[in-house]
Amino acid sequence: MRRRIVRWIRNIVLLLLLVFGCPGSIAIVADITCYNNISTWLPLYPGAESVSIDYNFIRPRGLGSTFIVLRTPDNPETVEAFYQQHMEALVSRNTPRGMGTTDFSAAKNPEPEYGGSLIFLYSRCIA
Repeated sequence: MRRRIVRWIRNIVLLLLLVFGCPGSIAIVADITCYNNISTWLPLYPGAESVSIDYNFIRPRGLGSTFIVLRTPDNPETVEAFYQQHMEALVSRNTPRGMGTTDFSAAKNPEPEYGGSLIFLYSRCIA
């Protein structure tokens, strides 16, 4: 009788691990993969200062959507050229795109005391 109870409890624990553990593990692996893909294809601009970060899942640039605003003293044309050259280099090396989609833009900073540019980075993965 005692063996049956122990076996029954063990089976319940294994079932709970299967039901709740597998999806959690899959989400963690997917988040790490998304983060690495997005960081490869859309790096943070060198020397830029973070103005705001908005994301809707575990962390920025992982699963879900992320919108980042950066500030740099460089002009928008320099920023655009950096991202274009970076992406062209990845394409020429046949770097896999992965699961994430990315986009960027740069605009003249409307705050005269800072000058330079605001950089808008958008990424989305699986969500």
